[in-house]
Amino acid sequence: MEKARKPRVLVAKHGVDGHDRDARLVALAFRDAGFEVVYTGCHQTPKHIVTAAIQEDVDLIWMSINSGEFSDQCEEKLTNGVISTHSENGGDHHEH
Repeated sequence: MEKARKPRVLVAKHGVDGHDRDARLVALAFRDAGFEVVYTGCHQTPKHIVTAAIQEDVDLIWMSINSGEFSDQCEEKLTNGVISTHSENGGDHHEH
């Protein structure tokens, strides 16, 4: 019998925020919950995040925008950039 593939999650930090402690902790939590984790590191653009998600064939994209430097409009623009780029490349979008 074929063993089921672990769900894959891409953990990403986009924008100018260089602090990644939150993303690393979330990546560990996903790993401990049985996910296979792909971590992109800091300073990723929406295009880089989506490209990595497609290349890695992930089931979920988790993004950290936990920075006091971002305004709500900036966070929304970056998040919408990832969503629209992902949709343009044939991806589904389910926001939770």
